[in-house]
Amino acid sequence: MFKKSYWVKSMSDKNIEFDYLKGYGDIHKYDQVRSKCLWGKHPKQPMFSIYIPTYKRLKLLKLSLKSAMEQQEFDNYEIVIVDNDNDETDCEVLEYIETLNCPRVVYYKNEKNIGIYGNTLRGATLSHGKYVALLNDDDLLHPYYLYVMSSFINRYGYFGVVGSIPHEFREDNFRFPSLPRGIYAYKVSNYEFFFGCSVTSPGLLYPRALIQDIYNAHEELLMGDQIIQYKGLVKCGLYFICFPISAYRIQNNATLKNDVLKQMMIHMCGFKKQISQDDAYLKMFMKFFRKEYFNWYISSSTDFWKKKSIKNEILNSVGIKKDISDSLKSMVVRTIIHKVHEHYGILRGNEHDTLIIPDRIVIESKKY
Repeated sequence: MFKKSYWVKSMSDKNIEFDYLKGYGDIHKYDQVRSKCLWGKHPKQPMFSIYIPTYKRLKLLKLSLKSAMEQQEFDNYEIVIVDNDNDETDCEVLEYIETLNCPRVVYYKNEKNIGIYGNTLRGATLSHGKYVALLNDDDLLHPYYLYVMSSFINRYGYFGVVGSIPHEFREDNFRFPSLPRGIYAYKVSNYEFFFGCSVTSPGLLYPRALIQDIYNAHEELLMGDQIIQYKGLVKCGLYFICFPISAYRIQNNATLKNDVLKQMMIHMCGFKKQISQDDAYLKMFMKFFRKEYFNWYISSSTDFWKKKSIKNEILNSVGIKKDISDSLKSMVVRTIIHKVHEHYGILRGNEHDTLIIPDRIVIESKKY
């Protein structure tokens, strides 16, 4: 299905062969590590599972869990929490869950710390829902997240990876905006994905039956959600909901460390190089404009993360000796990207799936 691996240059200047789309690798790496169920019972055949991987962040987990528990206009779901803290003497999460006494919550504790990758995957595999939705323990779901998801799935038959662009927040008193009268969604094309149309991990939803087919098989890659989306796009579809039904917490953590961001951007360039080989037009585009495209992506990303100081180092790591943003070819690339966005923007203005929100729900959603 996918083209083979691509040589990517690491920050240590060594060439490493990477097949970003491989279907084996680390998915079964932690199968021998057990997860013990300490609270709750899975309901019979829930439509959705909201799974929350967590580790030593009870204060943040409380808010994430609250957003999952307070879903409105939909009740056929479970909440699966997987705790990566294997300290048996630390029971504060269990004690808190016991005080909630919520029948939707199922709480597991791993007998061994299996890392962020392993714990996130474990949450998906322990879930019993037909669809699984990732909620990181510091992020939030809109109170009508499941209502919107279930409505699109039931009305339009979505069976693939579904998500939206989340709100960004820093303070615990964040409030979601009320639902609009109409929400639209569409199936993302290969070209839209390549030129930047993708969803992000808070609330990323996909059928549980597809875990083995679409999950990222590289434990070390921070941009694994991009791999899941592309595999889903190819296999069954990637659907974009044009209203933020989740929220991403901006804070200083490992994700924002310079070395981590450098590796992520370098691997994103390698990933885009590999997926371009599956399409004749994108393959030709990368043949003539690879450096200019990488320069655009890295410049945009370092601007977004406010990390301009590391831009030149990343450019050098992907074979670009200096910033070429002002070159004629770079101007051509920006024009192409603009035209692609413009074309699909016009197309989406005429061709999309629409969900009309009842007035009572629009009014009720203003409470949150």
